[in-house]
Amino acid sequence: MKMNNTVFYQIGFTLDKKIRGRYEMPHTIDLNKELIEYKRQKCKNVWQYFENIDTIYNEMPNNLTGKLYKRKDVVDIMDSSPYFLSLDYVITEKVKTILEELCIDRSEYILKEIRVENFNEKFYLMFIPIQRIENLIDFKNSFFKCGDNVVSFNSYSEYFEEVSVCVPKKILIPKEYAEKDIFNLQGCDVFFSERVISRFKTYNVSGYDIEEGYFKTDLEFY
Repeated sequence: MKMNNTVFYQIGFTLDKKIRGRYEMPHTIDLNKELIEYKRQKCKNVWQYFENIDTIYNEMPNNLTGKLYKRKDVVDIMDSSPYFLSLDYVITEKVKTILEELCIDRSEYILKEIRVENFNEKFYLMFIPIQRIENLIDFKNSFFKCGDNVVSFNSYSEYFEEVSVCVPKKILIPKEYAEKDIFNLQGCDVFFSERVISRFKTYNVSGYDIEEGYFKTDLEFY
């Protein structure tokens, strides 16, 4: 039986100037036009994404290419541009190997190889499927930062009316999510189990920071 995870982390692209250098934006891979056009057809917004979720990854074009924006070096976890729903990271072979060695369920993440111009190394687009939250979060017992106030909602529909100005601070979700290593809830940053982050630290994975402060979301399970 798989052990439950008790601690989850969210990560952002590193702000460390030793890694980021003089640039305000993180290491970023510019996606090719073919993938951008595919995005327009399949997931230009979250509603279209959910409508096409059964086919969106399988029908994605192959032989993807990209270009590193304004830099000469890469890190292990990078951003991509333009924004593509559920495409959360561009990763190196090192990160791919870590995920495989941990035997993480492949339903939790999807990798598509991408050739990056001027680099011989292998890189991968890391998609983390978005989970609908309307029947998942216990809104009455969860807390959201809305302006200067911390509030709960009676329902998803009530939350939806305020979503543009609210940040989830502590959410209550089903206990089966405690068995996962990686998951992506609609409206939240991606969650990683402690064992994933521990392995990242052991192997000196570069390009990320642990999320703290305003955008950090705590989890409880029911």
